[in-house]
This record gives sequence, structure tokens and C-alpha cells, in this order.
Amino acid sequence: MKKLVLSAFLFSFAFIGCESDDKIYTGPDFAQFDKANIPDVEVREDARQLKLRVILSNPSSSDLTVNFQYTDGTAINGVHYTGVNSIVIPAGETRATVLIPIIDDRDSSETRDFKVTIAGTSDSNYVASISEAFGQTKNVTILNIDCDTTTSYAYWAEESLSLYDVGDSTTNGIGEQTAECDVLKLTGDIGTGLNIAHLLTFTAGSTPDAGTVNLPLTLSTDSPGTVSGQAVYKAVRGTGTYNVATGKIVLDYTYLLATTTGQTFQINGYYSTGTNEITVNPEN
Repeated sequence: MKKLVLSAFLFSFAFIGCESDDKIYTGPDFAQFDKANIPDVEVREDARQLKLRVILSNPSSSDLTVNFQYTDGTAINGVHYTGVNSIVIPAGETRATVLIPIIDDRDSSETRDFKVTIAGTSDSNYVASISEAFGQTKNVTILNIDCDTTTSYAYWAEESLSLYDVGDSTTNGIGEQTAECDVLKLTGDIGTGLNIAHLLTFTAGSTPDAGTVNLPLTLSTDSPGTVSGQAVYKAVRGTGTYNVATGKIVLDYTYLLATTTGQTFQINGYYSTGTNEITVNPEN
């Protein structure tokens, strides 16, 4: 349940609205990678698999096979990763996830890269994306980061997440891997109105699958107010727990205001506190 707390002062933020023209797509049906506007993806070598979601513009009346083509860069198919040739999206469904094995050789090395492209489908009525530059190819970078233990946050990484502000509303977010073995990048609004990137640090308990999470003070640099000539930012911080068995991260957060001078932060007031339950969105 979210609780309001008194603020040390009041100030206002200005918001600017914008309008955009809607465009209706009238071309053929297509298959493309999810997050089509983000062609570059990273995966840690020790994650041992890359998850890429493929979506259809409309469901097919029969099972649809989506075929892939791989282009090696510094990563070699069969040596550093194992290319999966195709996946099947069942009739009536609009999405499926391809799991591309990443080979963990435990050797120290530089990052490696390759490309995976949707080459076509089993139905000529479904083209491979509406544009070669939009959703048809992912540029994959393999990060050679060897962790001492199985990475706990991998369950929530590279997933669409449900962010339930307990006692209030549910929004969507995205979980992403980072270059750190124990840090999950969570982009979304955890209940503060700040749709920003939060870096959650995982600390394992007796096993890697359950433990604590920490969200350090994170500022939103959008539309700062001023107090005595200093910029004042909306900010958030929190602590909580995670459990792979339940599939849930429970984060107790504080929504606050802060001024900054260089790398020094000063808490100037509080908006509210609350609890957010973070889970993976089921594929529909």
C-alpha cells in the first residue's frame, strides 16, 4: 500500500505535451523481432542462452515456421554460439521465443558479435518484417563476463515485466542484462511516476535463487525545479527481496526529492513510500 509522506517544501514541474499523426499500415502480414526499434542486444557468455521474441502482425490460421539466418562477426556459429534455424508459432498465436545457445568456454576473451536475421516464413503471405532495417535483424554482442555463481537476476532479464504498485496500479517494464554479474537494469515506473532506468543490485542468500535487492538513490533529470538556486530532482531508492521460485521481486521504495552538487546528493523532501511486486509478464 502506497503511503504519502510530508514534503519539506513545494515546487512545480512543467510538462510539455506533444501530438503525433497516426499512420495505418496497409501492407502484407509480417514476422519481426520484438523491440524492433532496438537492433542491438547484449548477452553475457555465462547466461548460456539468448532469448529473442518473434512477433506476427496477425495470427496465422495454421502453424507458421519462422526461419533464421546467421552472419558471423567475431563470434563463430558452432564455436561461440549455436544458431537455431527456425521456430514454430502455433496457429492462432502471435509470438514465440527463440532460445539461441551461447557457448560458455570459461576463457578470458574480448567481446564477440554476430547477427541473426529473420530470413522468411513457411507462408508466403507473411514477409520477413516490413523493413530490413526495422525488426528483421538483431546485432548481438556476447559479453565475456564469467560470474562465480549462477546469476540470480537472469530470471527477470530480457523479459517484459509486470510492475504492480501494491494497492494501486500495474504498469509494464523491461528487464535487461548489464555488464555486472549481479545488477539488473529495470526500465519502467515502479510507482513513483518516474519511467526511468533503475539498477537493482542482487545479493544472494544461502542459494543464488533467493536473497535481497537494493536500489540506490536514482535521480530523474527531467524538468528539475530549483531551491535556493540549486536544481531539485525527483528521485527514488529502495530495498527488498527476490525469489526465483515465486518469480517475484518485492521492492519497498521511497519517492523523494534531492538536490545535487557534483556527486553529492542532499535529500530535500519526500513524496511517498510504497511496495512494488515485479514479475515476468506471461506470453499471450
